[in-house]
Amino acid sequence: MSTDTVPTTDRAIVEGYLPTDAAIGATALESLTRAEVDIQITTAHRYPRSLARFRQAALTMIRLDQATAASCFYALPRRERQDDGTFKKKTITGPSVRLAEIVASCWGNMRAGGRVIAETDREVVSQGYCHDLESNYAVVTETRRRIVDRHGKRYSDDLVMLTANATTAIARRNATFNVVPRAFVNELVAVAMKVAAGDAKTLSEGRTRALAAFGELGVPADRVLVKLERAGVEDLDLEDLGVLHGLLTAIKDGETTAAAEFPAPPATTPEGGAPSATAALTERIRRRRHGDPEAPATTPSDVPGAPAPDPKPGGEG
Repeated sequence: MSTDTVPTTDRAIVEGYLPTDAAIGATALESLTRAEVDIQITTAHRYPRSLARFRQAALTMIRLDQATAASCFYALPRRERQDDGTFKKKTITGPSVRLAEIVASCWGNMRAGGRVIAETDREVVSQGYCHDLESNYAVVTETRRRIVDRHGKRYSDDLVMLTANATTAIARRNATFNVVPRAFVNELVAVAMKVAAGDAKTLSEGRTRALAAFGELGVPADRVLVKLERAGVEDLDLEDLGVLHGLLTAIKDGETTAAAEFPAPPATTPEGGAPSATAALTERIRRRRHGDPEAPATTPSDVPGAPAPDPKPGGEG
C-alpha cells in the first residue's frame, strides 16, 4: 500500500514515526512519567513493606462490619457434571473489586489502575495494570464485556458507561491479584466470608436481609431457594448466607446478572398449577417421538383452536 494514500496520522504509524509535535509531547510525558516512577521505586526501597502490618491492616478493614466483609468476595453457584452423569452443586468464590482496593491500599509501594482501550458496537475492552514498586514486578491484564443484549441490541449510553466502569474495575482487580501473592489473599477471602455470614444469633436477621436484597433486584424468595436447592427459608444456614452475599457482590461488580443467575420458571396456569395445554401437548409429542409407550396419543382435540370431532361417525345428527 502506497503511503501517499494514507492519512497523515495513519501514515505516521505505518512508517514507524510520529509527527514532530506529537513526538515532543510524548518525549516530555515519558520523561516525567519515568522520573515519577523512579522516585517511587527509590522511596519503596527506602521504606519496605511489612507483611505483618499489611495483614493486620487488611483484616482490620475487612472486619469493620458485615457489609464491608460481604463486599470483599464474590460467589457464583454452579452445577458441575460428574463422570456418572449426575450433577453436583459447586460454588465458585474469589476476591472482589472491593477487596482489591483494600489489598492495594494496605500492600503499599504499588501503582495500580485501569482504563478503557477499545469500544466496538458489541463489546468494550478495558486494560488494568499493577506495578509492585518494591519488587519491580508489573502485570497488565485485559477484560472484555458485551454491550448488547441477547437480541443483539446495543445498550443505552448510561448502561454502556456502567459496563465500561465495571470492566475497568475488574481488569484492575485481576492485575492486582496477579501481583499480590494469592497466599495472602486467600486468607482474607476466608475471613470475609466468615464475618459476612455472621453467627447463629444473627442467622434469622441475615436471612431476612439477604432475601430483601434480592427482592430489590426483582428476584423472589422462591427462586433464591431453588438456586441454593433448599426447601424453605428456615433451611438457609450460615454457609448459604455467605454464598448469597458473594452472589450479590458478583451482580453489583458486573461479574454476572440477576437474570442469568435466577431465570424465570416455565410458564404455568394463572393458578400456578399444571403447565398450559400447549406446554402439555408439546411434552406429549416429545415423549411420543422418543418412543415412550406410555405417552398418550395426540388427538385433534388436543390441538388448541382445532375443530371438535363429529359426535357420530360420518357426521350424522
